[in-house]
Amino acid sequence: MMRNDHPRRFGFIALVGLLLTLPVQAQSTLSYAAKFVCGPLNVDSEVVKGRYSTTINLHNPQLETVRFRMRAAHALPARSSSRGAISTRRSLSLIRDQALGVDCKDIRNLFGTRSLPDHIEGFLVIEVEFDPPSQRPEDFALDVMGKYTAREAGSQVQTIDIENYEPRVISD
Repeated sequence: MMRNDHPRRFGFIALVGLLLTLPVQAQSTLSYAAKFVCGPLNVDSEVVKGRYSTTINLHNPQLETVRFRMRAAHALPARSSSRGAISTRRSLSLIRDQALGVDCKDIRNLFGTRSLPDHIEGFLVIEVEFDPPSQRPEDFALDVMGKYTAREAGSQVQTIDIENYEPRVISD
C-alpha cells in the first residue's frame, strides 16, 4: 500500500518558500567616533609642542542596561606610507545612570602589545547594536563627551575643551 504524503510535502515546500521571501531583519548600530590626542609631542609638527591628554566619558541615561563595544583607531598623517593600527574590540555594559571614563592609558591598552609612539591620536569608536524596527535607536543612545587638555612640559593645564558626540546610525 502506497502512502500519499504529497499534500504534506507541498505544505512544507510552501512554508520554506514563504520564509525565503520574508525580508531579513538588518541589524543597525549606533556609532560614536570620539577624537583622542594622547602623550607628549616634543617638536612642532601637526600640533604644537606640549603634553596632550584625553578622557572620553560615557553615561547611560536609559532605564535599562546598555551593552556596547569600543575600539580605537590610530590616525597617522596622510603623507605616511602606512595607515594606523586598529585595536581589538572590547565589550562593556553600563547599567542605568552608570558612567565610565576612557583615558589615554585605557586607549593604549586597547592596542595590546603593539608598539605605539609616545604621541598618538585617532578615534575611540563606540558601537551599540539594536534591531530595527522593533527597537528604536534613541532607546540605546549613550551620552558621550570628550575632555581634552594640553600643557607645556612641567606646567599646569593651559587649555581644556569639552566636546559632545552624537551617534550615527549605521545599517548592515
